[in-house]
Amino acid sequence: MLVSPVLLSACGGGGGASGANGEKRFVAACTSKTNMPQDLCECVAKKARNDLSKDGFAMLLATLEDDRATADALRRSMKLEEVTQAGMFMATGPAACARG
Repeated sequence: MLVSPVLLSACGGGGGASGANGEKRFVAACTSKTNMPQDLCECVAKKARNDLSKDGFAMLLATLEDDRATADALRRSMKLEEVTQAGMFMATGPAACARG
């Protein structure tokens, strides 16, 4: 696996995890890796995009997509608060979306 182009993409270069493309990828990974329905995954993707840092969102997306190399590289470059927030997000984000 080539880490540098993937990492560049996940960090926002070339449209990877940025914007609507990142949210679409998040929803696809969320629906395939969890038992959450698509509408809940769409809410979670938007919430993650708004609540997490750019790198935090990219790390969470890489984790959902089973891209361990990218997730690990991002984790090493992030502040502890960002890593913690991203790491806790899948426990708190879906619950917040489910509550509406």
